[in-house]
Amino acid sequence: FFIYHTHSWESFLPLIPGAKSPNQASSPKVNVSLLGERLKKNLEANGIGAIDDKTNIGSELAKKNWSWGSSYKMSRLVVQEALTHDDDLNYLIDIHRGDARKKTTTIEIDGKKYAKLYFVVGVENKNYKKNLEFAKDINNEIKKFNKGLTRGIYSKNYKQGNGIYNQD
Repeated sequence: FFIYHTHSWESFLPLIPGAKSPNQASSPKVNVSLLGERLKKNLEANGIGAIDDKTNIGSELAKKNWSWGSSYKMSRLVVQEALTHDDDLNYLIDIHRGDARKKTTTIEIDGKKYAKLYFVVGVENKNYKKNLEFAKDINNEIKKFNKGLTRGIYSKNYKQGNGIYNQD
């Protein structure tokens, strides 16, 4: 697994003092990359190899004088570099923070709170059907454990975002 973070600065409202909206919840240190670390540790604890890329996409965008809108273009370079150097990478996971509030994104199971997973599949690429089937398989496995732990799958086209999300 190769774990990366296209919007590496995304953080969570409760962690950013004074932030009132999700767009204000950003941080170079307290962000979604911490989730990548946790996922990597959990995968490895289960005998699954993983790389957690720590590229600060925001910083890289600034170096190239690119805007936020070029985030996927920048993370694509990171992914291509990783794939060039490691033939064993079969799965790429881009972790994001959604804009929905805690009541929508969190579930309590046996007194412990968990983030609900939400899979975004880009429609505008040649791998759409394959990626969608893979997301369905993972989503169905999660539902076997607990139906409320997933928010499902959202297929997005270019009108709802970039529509590819480096899933090609």
